[in-house]
Amino acid sequence: MAGLRLRGQSTVVEYPPNNCAVHQSIGTIGSGWTLAVEPYEEGAVLRIDIEYSVPVPVLGKLAVRLAVRRDARDFALAFDNIKEMIEN
Repeated sequence: MAGLRLRGQSTVVEYPPNNCAVHQSIGTIGSGWTLAVEPYEEGAVLRIDIEYSVPVPVLGKLAVRLAVRRDARDFALAFDNIKEMIEN
């Protein structure tokens, strides 16, 4: 994030088969991730919900806003790459 090295550990805390996975991360920045696959038309939709908090002293308020925007772009690109891999 924003060129900083962040350390942490992620653990799967819930995994209903063929439905979703819930991850919890601890470290420099704590986060929770929920990945869900849902039927859609003739295929499926992958939904990822992420909640995280950045300790302001780590980056500063302006840097946090910039990092959040950059993360949004990175996740959009990651979804495009996942979609391309699945479809090919």
